[in-house]
Formats: sequence, C-alpha cells, structure tokens
Amino acid sequence: MFAVCCAAIVTALCFLGYGIYGTLQPDKTDELPYVPPSALPKEPEPAPAACEASALKVTATGFERISVDTTGTTPFTFTVANNSDKTCVLSVGADNFAAQVVSGSDQIWTTGDCPTWIPTLTQEVAAGASADVTLDWQVRRSAADCKVEKSKLGRGYYSVNGTYLGLEASFRFQLVKT
Repeated sequence: MFAVCCAAIVTALCFLGYGIYGTLQPDKTDELPYVPPSALPKEPEPAPAACEASALKVTATGFERISVDTTGTTPFTFTVANNSDKTCVLSVGADNFAAQVVSGSDQIWTTGDCPTWIPTLTQEVAAGASADVTLDWQVRRSAADCKVEKSKLGRGYYSVNGTYLGLEASFRFQLVKT
C-alpha cells in the first residue's frame, strides 16, 4: 500500500508542476511581458529656472544709418545669449529692462518716459542659444507721459544703450539727411 501511495503522490506532484528534482516549474500564464526601459514612464523634467545675469550676455544691433526724415519707427534688437549649460527662462519687462538713445551727453529718448515702450517677453532659452528683444524707436525725442516731440533730430552720431538685469549693451548709429 505504501508503494501505491508513493506512486500516487509522485504522479500528483508531476501534474501540479514539480519536476524530477522537486523544483516548481513556472506557470507561463503568470509571466509579465518584457517592457524595455525606454518604454517606461520617465520622471518629469524640472521646470527651467529663471536666467541668471551671470550666465547671460547682451548685445545690441540696428541700422547703421537712419534717415532723419524717417516716419514711423526704427527697430533696435537686443540679443540675450544664454551662456550656461542649462535651459533657463528669460523674462523681459519694465521691471528689469531699460533703454535710451543718446548723442554725447544729450539724452534724446528713454523708456523711462514711457515704460509701455519696453517690450515684454517670457521665453525658455536653451543652453548656448539666444533670444531677441526688439525695441522700436520713433526717431524723435521722448517726453514724459509717453509723448514724442514732433521736431526732427539733427544729423550726427547717436547710441542706443540698453540694460537688462544690470548687463549693458550699446550700439552706435548715424542719423543722416536723405
């Protein structure tokens, strides 16, 4: 009887998935499918921080010669380069940007007379990339309360000076009679 019982137990164990050496054979229906690491959800990247002045460089450009008879506006471009190794958020507005046009010591035009002349910009700037801030000048003297004088400026050399986060940039140009 003992032999019959042992044979019955061995047969039952074989049917239950035990091998010759008594190890459990895995049930193939319980296996999870393979998911490559690239398909797994990734941690979200942290939001870029504000650009720090120490990692930026500001330059100014525009037309080298502008007619004193210009109607409308002429643009000056301030390029802000991100020299850091991380993307950052560039935020330009009246609280951190100012510009003026001068001829020698004579202040001709300033955003201090009208902060709404300052463009606003909020933009992510990748490491090593830059963003442009364009400022439109009316080619006239400015006055308080966002006013511009009607009289034309004289011929000569002028400079536009901009300051962003304490960083300064200048561009020299000439007003000419056409």
